[in-house]
Amino acid sequence: REYVSYTMDWWSNSPKHPSWGNSSILNADLSSRPLIEAAKGLSPSFLRIGGSQADTIIYQVVNNGKEEQLPCIREHCLTMKRWDDILQFAQQVGARIVFTLNYLSHTTTIIDKKAKKDQKDWDPTNARDFLNYTSQHAPDGLIYGFELGNELLHGKKAKNITRMVIAYQDLRKLITQFWKPPLHQYVPIVLGPASGGGSEMKKLVKPLTPYIDVFTYHKYFGRGGDEHLGDYAIQPRFFTHPFQFVDRTKPVHEEFKKSDKPSRLWIGEGAMAYNSGRHGVTDSFVGALWYANLLGTLAKSRPIPHSVYCRQALTGGYYELISHETLQPNPDYWVAYLWKKFVGIAPVGPIEQIKPKHEIQNWGLTFGCCKQAGKDTLLVHSFCAAQPLNGYHDNNKNKIETGDLTLVLINIDGKKSYSVKMPLGKKMSVYKITANIGSSSSKIEILKSREIRINDKHMVMESDGSLPSLVPNYKTDTKATPIEVSPYSITFVIVHGAGMNSCKKLYKVIQSNNEDTDNRTAETSASSADISASSDLTKKKSNDAETFDKKSNKEQEDYFVMTKDLSKVNEEVSNRKSSGSWKTIATTLETDSKDLEHHVEIGSYAASVFNQEAGMLQIIGIACMIISVLFVRGKIRGRSANRNNGEGNK
Repeated sequence: REYVSYTMDWWSNSPKHPSWGNSSILNADLSSRPLIEAAKGLSPSFLRIGGSQADTIIYQVVNNGKEEQLPCIREHCLTMKRWDDILQFAQQVGARIVFTLNYLSHTTTIIDKKAKKDQKDWDPTNARDFLNYTSQHAPDGLIYGFELGNELLHGKKAKNITRMVIAYQDLRKLITQFWKPPLHQYVPIVLGPASGGGSEMKKLVKPLTPYIDVFTYHKYFGRGGDEHLGDYAIQPRFFTHPFQFVDRTKPVHEEFKKSDKPSRLWIGEGAMAYNSGRHGVTDSFVGALWYANLLGTLAKSRPIPHSVYCRQALTGGYYELISHETLQPNPDYWVAYLWKKFVGIAPVGPIEQIKPKHEIQNWGLTFGCCKQAGKDTLLVHSFCAAQPLNGYHDNNKNKIETGDLTLVLINIDGKKSYSVKMPLGKKMSVYKITANIGSSSSKIEILKSREIRINDKHMVMESDGSLPSLVPNYKTDTKATPIEVSPYSITFVIVHGAGMNSCKKLYKVIQSNNEDTDNRTAETSASSADISASSDLTKKKSNDAETFDKKSNKEQEDYFVMTKDLSKVNEEVSNRKSSGSWKTIATTLETDSKDLEHHVEIGSYAASVFNQEAGMLQIIGIACMIISVLFVRGKIRGRSANRNNGEGNK
């Protein structure tokens, strides 16, 4: 449910960072009705508070009625009054907080009158006071977890990994010290290391995994300062492929297995481009095309999926979901919004062939993106539909049922349209996102548009700050009415009556877990109230907890165990795969859902095809190498023989 989440950063407006305005977590107007309503539209979510400046923030904690006056400048001080406002905002919008604590500033010593970081063990004094305050003032369950430091190995800000490991152990002890029952039924988890690229991950995954519950890293796909970003952002090769994440997911999965813990992997901060993004690209319609495909891709990564993607940022920078200038949602916001409403947690596949309106030579589709990485212009993702818990009812006219299916079709071609036949289901609800421009607009105008339409309705915030309503396009007969996928569009299709048995079974398990959680939470709350009836603080926390969706650590673990092993593939489906690389799979979901019955909840068919194709390529490559070696050896022997016969000078 929290797969699509977001961040808020510490950057303040400055000549060096003009794209942030008043959108820092320190100075954003958290009482703004449009901001609150937009954030509510993405609930339930995680709000990750971090970024590069996290390692400079000092917490001005109130002790004995006095606020600690630790040395810090205005842009790097978090007062407890502001912290209370942040807690209230998160609770109001249905977001649980992941907070990145300051590591570097508290490993610094003065050497030759200069501050040298990473020179001593982490001093947890300021963090201890902050955690103590938070445990007493945050509603139970609102703080999901803590990270320690942001991209510490990036730019060699820190080098001593042993020191980091010890600090994470200290953090765990502090959390368990301040979050204890009966006052707390939920204990925040430890996430980390909030690392940068693949090389940083490889250095940290082995030493840190035993001391963390979730492995987090950051991923950007381009540079905000690149003036050519908009040119290649629309090229098919720029759109990610699930197989590309194996180098990141595999080592995490292996280390978590060694620790006998469920593998849990997040992108804790990410967008198309770093350095605050790029105006006209990361805040425009071309960014929405990329974002929709990324969300579908990460959920199918191998050997484990990414369970959460925290988009940088809710507001601020040129990659913001909500404009800090106008408080109007950018195109990417509507992708996240529809994803929340209609897309469930389990990917599904395959599907019958796509029939383009225009002639495309050897065009075929492997369900879930792509027939061949870097060449497709129609990208398709399919999931069990989101359930009524966070799904869309539409006044019960087309209520989402447990066996329903959601397709996300992304056309990154500016000229070609596609007609997709749906071989199963009874009716469909279609939501098509297009740029809000005229029919004669140029390609550049379409891709740079910062406003969108959903089924031809211009999507802007209402005058009272509320979100506009969605108007679906109904298809009453799925088999007789193909889905028209127009150029440069993102189409969400809910297939009602799909009857996916695998989806039904998956949600039955989830519902059972939720009911057990509710029963245990109610019993614990009642017991806590009896024990501490005289405590106003405990009463407040008990009341707050009733409004929050809490999961115990055990239930979270059960959920991830259920979805963690994505390497399993149904052999019958694999054997039916058509011969040759990336040929169209002509069988329908209606048939294959029976074969995938026990496997849909642990992954999509598409990634299994990617892995098989990769394996075949490796075998072919090895064979070619052997043949080449034999050929070269044969040539050398031939030449040697020729020289022996007096013909070596030819």
